[in-house]
Amino acid sequence: VRQWQESFYEERYSASEMTGGMPNFQALAEAFGVRGVTISDRASLRSQLQEALLHPGPAFIDVKVRRNENCYPMVPPGASNAQMVGLPSHPELAIDTIRTCGSCGNHTASAHLFCPSCGAKL
Repeated sequence: VRQWQESFYEERYSASEMTGGMPNFQALAEAFGVRGVTISDRASLRSQLQEALLHPGPAFIDVKVRRNENCYPMVPPGASNAQMVGLPSHPELAIDTIRTCGSCGNHTASAHLFCPSCGAKL
């Protein structure tokens, strides 16, 4: 929320002070029978993340970041998950072909299976 308010709403902060009243997400996940993992330091990030991803069932991973740390990729307001910003650039994977949605006429990358504007299957 804070990152959105900083990036898209001219730093008009509202409801982004989250230090008090934050739930224990690990306990909440485990209450629903899901593996819960809390990662709070960079030194153990890789090992704890790998351990959680190797778990045979679902896992809820709560990664604590510094208060003013921005996390990417992120989805801008009003955009779809296909329109994330901050993704690393990989020119070697670029595809020059564009698809056109038959439902709304939106143009999107050929790798997309669904239209990012209307959600129709391409």
